Amino acid sequence: MGTNENKKRRRSCPQPGDPDYKTPTQLRNARKRRKSQREKSRGSDSTSPQKHVSKEGSSSRLSSSQHPLDPSLKYIANPKAAPTVQAAKKFFNGIFQSTQSDYQFPIFVGPTQGWRTVARLAVRQQKDEKLQVGLFVPGSHQLLPVPQCQAHHPNINSAVQVVQDVCRQLVVPAFDEATGKGNLRYIAISIERSTGKQQVVLVWKEQESDSTTQILDRLIAKLIAVSDQKRKEKIFNLHSLWVHYNNSWKHANSIVDRNGRWVQRHGEDGGRIQELLLSNSNQPESQLYVPLFFPPQVFRQANLDGFANIVIKIREWLAERLTSTADIHATKEKKKRRRFKQCLELYGGVGTIGLNLFDYFDGLVSSDENPHNKSCFELSLGQITLRDKPLRDSRRERIVYHSKSATDVILGSQGRQLLEKAEVIIVDPPRKGLDQEVIDALNASAEGSQSSTTRKALVYVSCGFDAFRRDYHGLVQSGRWTLDHAEGHVLFPGSDAIETLAFLTTTER
Repeated sequence: MGTNENKKRRRSCPQPGDPDYKTPTQLRNARKRRKSQREKSRGSDSTSPQKHVSKEGSSSRLSSSQHPLDPSLKYIANPKAAPTVQAAKKFFNGIFQSTQSDYQFPIFVGPTQGWRTVARLAVRQQKDEKLQVGLFVPGSHQLLPVPQCQAHHPNINSAVQVVQDVCRQLVVPAFDEATGKGNLRYIAISIERSTGKQQVVLVWKEQESDSTTQILDRLIAKLIAVSDQKRKEKIFNLHSLWVHYNNSWKHANSIVDRNGRWVQRHGEDGGRIQELLLSNSNQPESQLYVPLFFPPQVFRQANLDGFANIVIKIREWLAERLTSTADIHATKEKKKRRRFKQCLELYGGVGTIGLNLFDYFDGLVSSDENPHNKSCFELSLGQITLRDKPLRDSRRERIVYHSKSATDVILGSQGRQLLEKAEVIIVDPPRKGLDQEVIDALNASAEGSQSSTTRKALVYVSCGFDAFRRDYHGLVQSGRWTLDHAEGHVLFPGSDAIETLAFLTTTER
């Protein structure tokens, strides 16, 4: 590899105007905060019953997944007691109890063990010079090993142990934030639920020395060899092995570098995990077969079992709404067959929600800004069957995908037309919530539909309750949307989080 290419791949310190740029004052304040957090952590450790002392009398590092600093287990004894869950309950009770005195916000909690099938874990060098894999303690860069985390699928825990052991054996240099040296920054592990196989991503920082490439090659070869040895034991069975090159600045916190390369080093099928959200066991009457595909570059819900329940709830609500809005003069068979004319899905990912609802729509337009999503969506679309039959070409042509952000979709040349035609709009935004442009467009489209005989429906799936509460006020207080139903799904039991499912319809005038 030439010197110029090496320089191009290595990222220099961010310059003013770059996303990761911090002023000297910001860097100094960040160091002070980290120091303060470390001191607080030491102070809390001194009174914690979890702490033990080594034979030399020095304090040992955090070593148990049951440690109170593990953010995934803080509320495991009673997931509904988490502050965010309680805040959501109070918020929705306040809305609905004014008209329904006995109303209680419904909250659904699934299994508390083994639910997480996606994990991203930090890799750092400990004071004893051993490479360690774990979580960062919230608000710090103090590494917390979680060797047998009960939230993790067992095959995540076994993969973590194998990768850590192999790295120690080969003396793989872990990334050092203080110096910017070292190579292995993070590992990401996803489980294919039907097979238990592990999709592993090594997040690697390239250094000047050619020896680091040799180290990476040895690490990959060893992991593949161990997978071949342990396949029958189902302890470590690689689905695919990827390298993501993250050469960003040493103070950058992002696990994934938007400009970094992705290289698949092992596995077939493009390294895409295949998942079914609906099946004969959880939705037998749908007769849908919708395979979803997840390479590591796309977003995948960490708790797919729990998310499937959300999709089922949406299906039930849509079915009920179809029945209630059907022509009262139509025959029973026609009522049963009726579909919504058009659905617009924003922040759609690979089509996880929209594709599993497509039988309720004559047409579906899905969108997301991640450029890797479209190929996954189209691969799914080509394999969908309904009642064991592939889709007709005329039906498939009415299901399309736009590789654009939600804002670009609604502000684009076809945005107004898409919103006007959509009887159902689905939004599943990131934690920050809806873009303001999207809220404004939704309100404008709702105003235009108030003269129509059919009220628009907005299905909002939220992973950030504070953002949802803000967006709710922006939509409902406009006078154009009414909240019909809401419910909470605790997809990360033990953590302070709740997934909100809300159904809104345009306000009648």
